[in-house]
Amino acid sequence: MVSDPSCPHCALAKDSLAARFPEIAAEWHPHKNGDIGPEQVEPDHMMTAWWLCSRGHEFSASVRSRTRAGWFVIWAL
Repeated sequence: MVSDPSCPHCALAKDSLAARFPEIAAEWHPHKNGDIGPEQVEPDHMMTAWWLCSRGHEFSASVRSRTRAGWFVIWAL
């Protein structure tokens, strides 16, 4: 399939959270965000989403806050 720059679906596929920040998209919670996936959200979106870190911690944060410089989570040991 050829990408059409005038198509909003093609544009989002190229600029989605999954396309631009795959390491962050990998933490997208697989069940708590309903039918919305990281390939359907822009990296600068203010939507609050659920995330699941590689250590199994669940947390909520806006998509925008996850893609801005300086983001980090401190987990209690």
